[in-house]
Amino acid sequence: MTTKRLDDLIGVLDSASVELLGPLRLSKTLNEQALERVMSTNESGWEEIHGFSSPDEYRRFVDYIERQVTTGRAVEVPADPSYGPGELFGGRWFRDIASGETWRLIPPDPPFYGLWERIK
Repeated sequence: MTTKRLDDLIGVLDSASVELLGPLRLSKTLNEQALERVMSTNESGWEEIHGFSSPDEYRRFVDYIERQVTTGRAVEVPADPSYGPGELFGGRWFRDIASGETWRLIPPDPPFYGLWERIK
């Protein structure tokens, strides 16, 4: 992973979760666990999230994905209103520029905790 990409993802974490001691070392917090869920080996580097742990985690994730759009790494695309596995329709859709994968973000609506998943 490039330093620039890691720097972009660090924005998902709050400042209390990050320690800089020589090489970057992250404290094991709920926020870091969320970051680990975002990173994976798929082409986009994104991983499905089935439920955000808090409104703040969701907000930080929205900030992260919107930065991906701002920096040209992703683009927001129109949602297909007929796509609704599990009876979950709508949300915001994003396409990763490098991989071409399309993902959707559905906000929390208690008791539902939200969703970030790849469109298949």
